[in-house]
Amino acid sequence: MRSGPVRSFWLSFLLTLAVVMPVMGGFALYVAAFPQTARTEQIQSGVPVNRPTGKNDLSLLAVSAAEEPAFLLVRLNASQARFQIYVLPAQTVVLSAEGPCTLAQAYASAGPARAAGLLSDTLQIPLEQYLAATPEVWAQAAEEAGTARLNLDGLLNEEERAALGLTEGVLTLNGEGAARLLEEAELEPVCLAGLRAGIWQAFARQNRENLGSAVGGVLRQNSGSLLTNLSGVDLYTLEDTLGYLAQAEPEAQLLPGDWEGRTSRYSLNEEALNLAQEEFGQLTQEKEVDSGQAQEADLSQ
Repeated sequence: MRSGPVRSFWLSFLLTLAVVMPVMGGFALYVAAFPQTARTEQIQSGVPVNRPTGKNDLSLLAVSAAEEPAFLLVRLNASQARFQIYVLPAQTVVLSAEGPCTLAQAYASAGPARAAGLLSDTLQIPLEQYLAATPEVWAQAAEEAGTARLNLDGLLNEEERAALGLTEGVLTLNGEGAARLLEEAELEPVCLAGLRAGIWQAFARQNRENLGSAVGGVLRQNSGSLLTNLSGVDLYTLEDTLGYLAQAEPEAQLLPGDWEGRTSRYSLNEEALNLAQEEFGQLTQEKEVDSGQAQEADLSQ
């Protein structure tokens, strides 16, 4: 009487083993052949992976707020692994409703917001974020990031090196040393801007792993002295963005233009316009209208 159910039970059990054992055996062979891959898949299963979003696409005018300010046009795009820095001399000509002026004049009249707005209109690029910090703050950020080896070839000629007391073609700089070199270098504005680009590129490339935490941390520590429209959350986003870009290849260069010795002004040329619009995008018609209305409002006050 009971032989029927018992027999059915053992038959079902054996059939189950016949199905399960090959699967388990195959998994065991897979783990033996690819142990690291299997462990990684098990560890990562169900764990969210942080990836860059639209917040990590930043266009920023960074200013070193010295007696003669220095300007960096920065493009960070984590999703496309783009990290671009364009250095602009303080004598760079920008257009305003009152007529042409320099970035230094725009900054002196109404701070980094005015400089960023006029540069945006001149290059016809969207540029809504700005940040000005003292040279000491930027030097501290570089100090926290680490040291950098700077090759002076193409940055300074022999006469310029001799004037600075430099006998070697390669320098190892920390943040303080870089700031001192820029302060003591009595160079034409375009040459000084080129040297600044070389220094920023060296620090950004050689300290990519530490750059985000160094820059973000120092800026937050000195947030009370910054002139910026970046919030505290934005500064954390900036740190995250630089972290995402740790595998990117940072590029720093002088934004193309023509130096006019007679007027001591630097005029951006067509190449600069095309390069900026390719990297930053083109200003929309709506933004142009809003900018024009804002300038009219300023003039009427």
